[in-house]
Amino acid sequence: MGKIPIIIMTLLFLTPLIAGCTVPHSDTGKEIANKLSTEIKLTGPLDSSIFDDFSKFQDWVGHINTIIGIMNEELHTKIPDIGSSSSDYEQFKRLLKYSPLIGSYNNLYNSAILLPSDNDSDYTNF
Repeated sequence: MGKIPIIIMTLLFLTPLIAGCTVPHSDTGKEIANKLSTEIKLTGPLDSSIFDDFSKFQDWVGHINTIIGIMNEELHTKIPDIGSSSSDYEQFKRLLKYSPLIGSYNNLYNSAILLPSDNDSDYTNF
């Protein structure tokens, strides 16, 4: 399978997988959610400006790969890392037509801002 399908599948499945990865009210689920939310907050909201500059793209991919690493470690998944080479950058720029993914990711980012929390509903929303 080529890189573009893997990248698209990773982005398509990353948000719902994170959202459904935890048992919201269990201590283990909260710990995993806290770990993921910390990195998601560092990644920040997503917009097409990450494609304006190669170094912005590389930073973003680094954060996404850290999130993938946490998921692979904690949830025993085998999601491949996203490449950060100049050819990957060019492929991602061509994928801008899939911009509806941006809204899903930003919803996840907005719920991550609230974690860690004493409110179980914040974990449910995450």
